[in-house]
This record gives sequence, C-alpha cells and structure tokens, in this order.
Amino acid sequence: MTDRQLSDVVGLYDLAHLHALVEMIERLVELVQASFRVMRVSMGRCPARYRSRSRGTSRLGADDPI
Repeated sequence: MTDRQLSDVVGLYDLAHLHALVEMIERLVELVQASFRVMRVSMGRCPARYRSRSRGTSRLGADDPI
C-alpha cells in the first residue's frame, strides 16, 4: 500500500468518525430540546420553590426560547 492509498484510507476513516460525531451531537441537541419541552409541560406541577414569586413561572426561564 502506498502512502497515498494509506492517506486516503485514513481520511475516509476520519470522515466516517466525524460524521458519526455530528450525528451524536444532533441527537444530543434533540434530547435536550425534548427535555426542555417536558420541563415546560410539567411546570404546572412543579414545587413552589422552582417558581418565580413575581410571575409564577420557573426561574429556569419557561418563557425563554430554547
């Protein structure tokens, strides 16, 4: 195997790993967004210590965009 062929193989290997990493990051973002949606839905049932006294919303920013 020549150096050029070896370089091509390593490049494809790195590209495959990069693609897998991007997919994992995308999935992580989806999971975080889903957890924020669940948290917003459950705000009506959360303990009072997690609510702001002034507006009745969460300190975590239930009205803030994700």
